[in-house]
Amino acid sequence: MAGVYEKVQKLADAASLQTAAYNNCTMHLFSNNFNPVGNETLSSFTETAFSGYANVTIATWGAAFYDANGDAKTTSTAVEFTHNGGNTTDVAYGYYLVHGNSTILGAQRFDDAPIGFNGLGNSCVVVSEITIGPTLECVEIHS
Repeated sequence: MAGVYEKVQKLADAASLQTAAYNNCTMHLFSNNFNPVGNETLSSFTETAFSGYANVTIATWGAAFYDANGDAKTTSTAVEFTHNGGNTTDVAYGYYLVHGNSTILGAQRFDDAPIGFNGLGNSCVVVSEITIGPTLECVEIHS
């Protein structure tokens, strides 16, 4: 029965993350060529600055669930970052999540970094996934 309790506890932990620091956190893109390792501070990141960019508040996370391996997970809503056609271009190497004004909750480098934001319509959609742990994994779709 210990295995059942452990799975229930993992799901409860994932559910509690949804209402703790992760609700109302902000997602930011970073433009420095950097590989997050888990001990970052705000000064570790250079926030991207292309035309139309703004960080995005993630108000709530999805319902906690078990994946095929029995790990408890929750995912953010999809966040889209899009260049608006202005003159400022930049790149994004990944994203980071911030609680309040300064607490880094996690960060992830994109598998195919850097992603260029060079003109109108260049975009990136990011879904952050928390696995209990928690560790952060990134699923990104971009065009």
